[in-house]
Amino acid sequence: MVKIAIDADSLLYKACYRVKDEFDFVDIDEAYAELEFIVYDLERTMMAHIGVFKHYKVKLVFSPSKSFRNIMYPDYKANRPKQRLMGIKEVKEMALDRMSNAILVNNIEADDLVIRLAYDYNYIIAAIDKDVLHASPTMCYNYNKGSWHRPRTKDEIERWYYAQALMGDSTDNIKGAKGIGEIYAWRWVNSFEGELPSWEEFVEKFNDSETDAMLNMRLVRMDQVIILNNKIRIKLWIP
Repeated sequence: MVKIAIDADSLLYKACYRVKDEFDFVDIDEAYAELEFIVYDLERTMMAHIGVFKHYKVKLVFSPSKSFRNIMYPDYKANRPKQRLMGIKEVKEMALDRMSNAILVNNIEADDLVIRLAYDYNYIIAAIDKDVLHASPTMCYNYNKGSWHRPRTKDEIERWYYAQALMGDSTDNIKGAKGIGEIYAWRWVNSFEGELPSWEEFVEKFNDSETDAMLNMRLVRMDQVIILNNKIRIKLWIP
């Protein structure tokens, strides 16, 4: 059976945006119907690419308003403008109530959960976030661009996390190491041929602040969720 985990947060926005009127009013029932159509169309598109039309399973994963990262770092995503499009919260609640395959876990972002489903249950991922596309051990489908991305090796995923923690992520308001940008971060990480930087070498890039280095690494990593006895828990990364 083919299994698909959909990072569905942006699908909510898309559904509401499509049905809003000239005054930005969103009819919740219309938006929910649009979401159902978008999900159905995405499923069929992916299955057509794979060549499977039966025996597939889909998880529709949504994010809570806050995650464990906000507890560690209150400024996480604080630079993002407040959502002005109406209806998103209500449509999400409707989806969670009506769709048996929709899931939201408190304190855990959709990114984290779809990655865990990929690791533990070999789910293919549908997402648009570059972090997910670079850190998935299974095939990913970018549903905005209609493009497939190959599974990443363990080494590629680790290098992505190290580079991302070093350069930070302005989208999520993660500062990174002072004075280090994308080009230098990748050049430094890839200079360790056949192995990863040691934790001590990584900490040096944060002016020897292990606290800052640890915070950044935990903010960017999406492998800090475990599923144990059918319960989804957070297990913070340690070097």
